[in-house]
Amino acid sequence: MVQTILIARHGFRLSWTTNTWTSPTGTKKDPPLAAYGVTQAADLAKFIKSLPEEQRPTLLFSSPYYRCLQTSTPSSEILGLPIYVEHGLSEWYSPAVPGTGLHPRPHDAATLRQYFPPIDPSWESIYYPDRHGETVEGVHDRCAEFLDALVARIEQSPTLSKHKSILLVSHAATCAALVRHLVNDRELPIRVGTCTLSILERSGDSSGKSKWIAQGTIASGDFLPGGVERDWGFEDAVIKGGEVIEDPGVVQKEDPGFSGLVPDKANEADLELFRAAFASVKSKNTKKKNAEFLKKNQVLVDDAREQAEAMKLAGLAHLEQLTQGFESISQPSIGDDLSEFAELVGDRSASGRELFETSKLSLEDLAADYEKAFQDAEDEGKSRLQKRAGRRERLRRRTVRHGYQILERGIEEQKACWAKVSLCMANGSCVVDY
Repeated sequence: MVQTILIARHGFRLSWTTNTWTSPTGTKKDPPLAAYGVTQAADLAKFIKSLPEEQRPTLLFSSPYYRCLQTSTPSSEILGLPIYVEHGLSEWYSPAVPGTGLHPRPHDAATLRQYFPPIDPSWESIYYPDRHGETVEGVHDRCAEFLDALVARIEQSPTLSKHKSILLVSHAATCAALVRHLVNDRELPIRVGTCTLSILERSGDSSGKSKWIAQGTIASGDFLPGGVERDWGFEDAVIKGGEVIEDPGVVQKEDPGFSGLVPDKANEADLELFRAAFASVKSKNTKKKNAEFLKKNQVLVDDAREQAEAMKLAGLAHLEQLTQGFESISQPSIGDDLSEFAELVGDRSASGRELFETSKLSLEDLAADYEKAFQDAEDEGKSRLQKRAGRRERLRRRTVRHGYQILERGIEEQKACWAKVSLCMANGSCVVDY
């Protein structure tokens, strides 16, 4: 169980002594330490080494910003500890001014290791701050959620649970918010100087619940030759209308990426949800949803095709009946005067058959057009599934209705033809006008 938490701020940074500086990593707003800050980091490491063994940290977590990793390095070397890069300890940026972009996010541990060999990239950050910025309340919420999760995961880990003391290297606002959370007082007056150190120990109260108690002075600089310097507190934040003023962003046209607490990998269900959320940053429909829509669309198309096939079969059946009926009156009966029959019927059989063939071709063309229409609807439906559902249904109904209209006209025309032929045969001679 974690019994001691040490919280240190980074050393004196170069940007406070000159406006001419560059970030070694290329990350915006990421200055290195000044030479004086490097000396402060060494003094901090010596003091930590001098602590009683039960307080001396055996785990070291650092913000990914260059100045914090520089500050962590002497402690890592003197204690023989790897540095675990943790984005949950990152700098606090107030909400970004609209239209100015995002706040920076430093590189991952594997990339930063080229600058700081003590980094162990096996540790994966468990928290990522929102790159759109945080309010004062927001940074306190972030530190509370992160620290609770960090302690819990250390204590639940088969390989890390043996560690009882941890060191966190961070920034002024983050350090202050972390201490306030541990002592359960978000209004605690606290000012954090460069390379100052807070030591808090866990103890149980009468109810059996654990609480954290500060050992000595919070954000102490007593071990530093220059004492507390460049100290900062939340009262220094510029407030307007009850809210901290906005801070311009620096990164344009970049995906903000994930923000918040990363689910514990030990919980596979939560991990799958996390992966799904990460995959849908830019899209509300996941692949699973798209597959479901496609499946639904395919069912509609298959159903419509079945109806088209049924209509085609029904139409062909009608044609077959008409053909059989026509052929039955196109043949003379026993006792008929063949010459009279030929004169009366003459070309009527050929004309009638032509009408039947025309009707049949119309139906076949209709079936081909119908199949093409549904194929087009299916292709287009794959990209615009929901929007096209209503149109496909209207197309199906209109096509079916049109097909039956053709069949009905053919049937009516053939009935009229039969009636005239029958009348002519009954009268012996007449002129049939088709």
